[in-house]
Amino acid sequence: MGSRLGIIASSGDLPILIMEKAQEKGFTCIVAAIEGQTDRTIEDGIKPLQWFELWDITGVISYFKSKGVSEVAFAGKIDPRVIYSKEQFGPTA
Repeated sequence: MGSRLGIIASSGDLPILIMEKAQEKGFTCIVAAIEGQTDRTIEDGIKPLQWFELWDITGVISYFKSKGVSEVAFAGKIDPRVIYSKEQFGPTA
C-alpha cells in the first residue's frame, strides 16, 4: 500500500488542486469534507470522501486512521464568522 494523504477539504479550489498534485506524486487521497464550508461538487468523482461537522476533529482523526492515512493536509478556507459565532461556544459564552 502506498502513502495515503488525508485532506481536510474546506471551501475554494485548493482542496482539488492539492489532491491532483498529491496523486501525481503517487499518494492515495482520502478526503474529509466540512459541512457548510466545502462545496458539494467535491463529491463528483472523489472517493473515498466523508462529511464532518466543523468541530468534529475526533471523527476526522478516526476516519483517517481507519483508512490508513499517514499524512494530513488542510486545504481551503473556513468562514471566520462560523468560527467566532456565539453558537459555537454554547450558552455560557
